[in-house]
Amino acid sequence: MSELTPFDLKEQQDRENDRRHVNALDRQEAEKMWAWLMSGPQGRRVVRELLDWCGVYRSSFSTNGSEMSFREGQRNVGLKLLAAVQVAAPDFYLKMLEEQQ
Repeated sequence: MSELTPFDLKEQQDRENDRRHVNALDRQEAEKMWAWLMSGPQGRRVVRELLDWCGVYRSSFSTNGSEMSFREGQRNVGLKLLAAVQVAAPDFYLKMLEEQQ
């Protein structure tokens, strides 16, 4: 890999465009993966279990600061999963909620 020249704006722009293109492809691939997982009842059940384990739908409050920090870490992972699923497969997310009832 060549060394970055601080005055070569064209090269910097080309690198930035390449990085954005790769990131866009990664996002598309991830969205396809989540949509595939949510398309079947077993996949929706797995996601529902993970969201439950992470405590997304319950309070993480505890009088013990360490315990609360731990729960918030779990919840943060669950919220990232929830966001990914809602973006990639919003219809299947709603179906998952209906199946839970």
